[in-house]
Amino acid sequence: MDNVEKYIGILREEKCSCSHATLLGIARAHPENMPDTQTLKYVSGAFRGGIGKTFGEGTCGAVSGAVVALGLIYAEDEKSACDGAKYVYDGFKNHFGTLCCGKITDEFGKKRCNECCQVAGKLVQDFVNR
Repeated sequence: MDNVEKYIGILREEKCSCSHATLLGIARAHPENMPDTQTLKYVSGAFRGGIGKTFGEGTCGAVSGAVVALGLIYAEDEKSACDGAKYVYDGFKNHFGTLCCGKITDEFGKKRCNECCQVAGKLVQDFVNR
């Protein structure tokens, strides 16, 4: 999973949403147990903009994409999937102070979205590589 940040960066340059870029970037770095790209796009689409574009109230799509990726990586190991989700949740909240899309982007605008995707992807990478 060493290339996860590179893949996420490329996807963000291609204008992919936070949820899609994070999920697909992790999938490209860790292709085992992952469905095809189109399926991942469908799965991640509703998480964009703070889950259903709720922005000010919704959870950051990068976190949602990371948690979906963990569920796929650990499809046969629910404990590890949940432990990984908690690791991402805690690490992301520690880094940004919140998981709320609108609170993260209010101060910095959408420029902060790339950082959100990178942080979420790196947290998954760190958990998987532990």
